[in-house]
Amino acid sequence: MASLLCLFAGIQTGGASTRLFSYIFVYIIGLYLFSGTRRKCVSETCLTSFMALGVLYETYIGLGQLIGTRLSGNNYFCFTGSFANPGPLGGYLALAGTLILHVMMRKKRGWQILIPPFMCVAVMLPVTLGRASWLAFLASGAAVVITDVRAREWASAHKMNGCRKWAVIAVFTIIATASAFGIYRMKQASADGRLLMGRMCVHAMLERPLSGHGPGNYAKAYGDAQYDYFASGTYTEKQRLTADCPEYPFNTFLKVGVEYGIPAMIMLAAIVLFSIVTAIRYDRTAGFGLLCLTVFAMFSYPQEILIFRILAPLLMAGAVPWGNAIGQIRSIGCKAIKWNIIGIAVFGLAYIGNGTWTDAKNEREWHRYEKYYTSGRYDKAADLYGGISDKLGNNHIFLFQYGQSLLESGRFREADSVLTRGASMSCDPMFWNLMGRCRQAMGQYDEAEECFRHAFLMVPGRLYPLVLSAKLKYETGDTIGFATKLSEIRAFRPKLENTLTSQLRSEIEDLALIMTTTAESYHHSALHRP
Repeated sequence: MASLLCLFAGIQTGGASTRLFSYIFVYIIGLYLFSGTRRKCVSETCLTSFMALGVLYETYIGLGQLIGTRLSGNNYFCFTGSFANPGPLGGYLALAGTLILHVMMRKKRGWQILIPPFMCVAVMLPVTLGRASWLAFLASGAAVVITDVRAREWASAHKMNGCRKWAVIAVFTIIATASAFGIYRMKQASADGRLLMGRMCVHAMLERPLSGHGPGNYAKAYGDAQYDYFASGTYTEKQRLTADCPEYPFNTFLKVGVEYGIPAMIMLAAIVLFSIVTAIRYDRTAGFGLLCLTVFAMFSYPQEILIFRILAPLLMAGAVPWGNAIGQIRSIGCKAIKWNIIGIAVFGLAYIGNGTWTDAKNEREWHRYEKYYTSGRYDKAADLYGGISDKLGNNHIFLFQYGQSLLESGRFREADSVLTRGASMSCDPMFWNLMGRCRQAMGQYDEAEECFRHAFLMVPGRLYPLVLSAKLKYETGDTIGFATKLSEIRAFRPKLENTLTSQLRSEIEDLALIMTTTAESYHHSALHRP
C-alpha cells in the first residue's frame, strides 16, 4: 500500500501533487493516532497541549512586537506573532481556543492548567482584528457550549413557551445582524474585495465547471476571469476601485472548485460537513477544531500556511470515529496494517522530506543571488538566475525577477519568453506591463499596446498601464493617440493616490509639454519657410 502511494506520488510531478500526497499521508497517520479509545484520548491531549503551548509562544512574541522589542512579520502591522500577518495568527488562536475550550468544559480534572492559554486567546484574538478568526471562534465556541451536557440540562429545566421562544430568536437575530454589519463596516473595502473575489471565482468555475482549470492554476484562471469581466464593461466604479490581484484565494472551497471543478468542490464540502456532524454527535475534540478551521477557511487562506496544512488532515482524521472499524480489522488478525502504516511513514517522510529539502535548497540559492536584483545589477542577476531557472520554473515571483532582469539588460526576446511563462501562472498585471515593454523595445507596437490594455483591464484601478501606453504613443509619434491617453490619465482616479502616481502623472505632463513645444516650433518654422 505504501509502495503504491509513493509510486503514484512519484509519477505525478509539481507542487500540487506533492501537497495532495502530503494531505493523504498525514490523514492516514491521523487515522492510526485517533483509533481506539485510549489512543484517541492521548492524541487529543497531546494535540491540545501542543496548541496551548503554541498560544503561549505566540503571545510572548506578540507582546514583544507590541512593546517594540521584537520586529513584526509585516511592515503594515505591528502585531503578527510568528506569522507573516495577523490573519493567520488569528486563525491559529481561534483554533487553539476552540480545542482548549472543549477540553476545559468536558474534563473533570486537570483542566485548570489550560486557563492561562485560554486567557491569552481571549486577550490576543481581538487584537488581531481578524474577522474570519472571530467568526470561526464564535461558531465553534457556540457549538462547544450548546452541545455540553450542562447546557442541555439547563435548556430542559427552563422550558420556554412560544412567546418567550420567539422573543429569544428575535433578540438573537437582531444581535447577529448588527454584529455582521459592524464586522462588514470595520473593513468595508476589504470585505468588498472578498465579495468581488468570490464573484470572479464563480466566473472562473463556470468556464470549466466539471474538470476545473487544473491543479495550481487558480491564479491564472482568476486573472483571466477578472480580465473578461472588466473587458465586458459591465462593472461599477466601486468594483473598479476594489479589484486587485490576490496571491491567495480567500476561500478554500472556491479554490478547489476553480482548480478541480464544481463536483470536487461539492464532494469536499460534503466530506467536511459529514465529518463535523459526526464529530459533534460523538463529542470529539478534533471535530470542533475542524468546524473552526472550516469557517476560517471560508474567509481566509489556511491551505497556504504550513501549520494549517498539517492540522487540517489531522483534525479530519480525528473527527470521525473510525476506531471501531480499525479495531475490528486488527482483531481479525490483519496485523499488516501496522506495517503498512510504518511503511507509509517511512516512504512518505522520505518523499516529502526530499522534495522539501530540494525546494528549500533551490530557494536559498535564489535568495543568495537576489541581492544583485534588488541593487539594480540586472546583468549579473540575469546571468545567475539563468543557471537556476530550470529548478524554479514554477515560481512566478522568481520568473518575474528573472524576466525583469533580462528586460533591463536588453535581452528582450529572452525576457518576453520568461515573462510569458510567468503570466501563465499568475494574476499579477505587472507581467503584462513588462511584456509590453519588451515588445515595444522589439518594435512590435501593436502587440505592446495589447499587453498594456490587458494589464489595465486585469486591475483597472492602476495608473501604470495607461502611462506605459501613453509613452508608447509618444515614441511612435501618434499625437492623436497620445492626446487621448493624456486626457484619460488626467481624468483617471486610481485605487490609491500616492507619490508614485504623482510622479507618473508628472512624467506624462513633461512629455506632453515636449510634444506641444515641438509642434509649435515646427509650425513656426513652417510659417517662416521661404
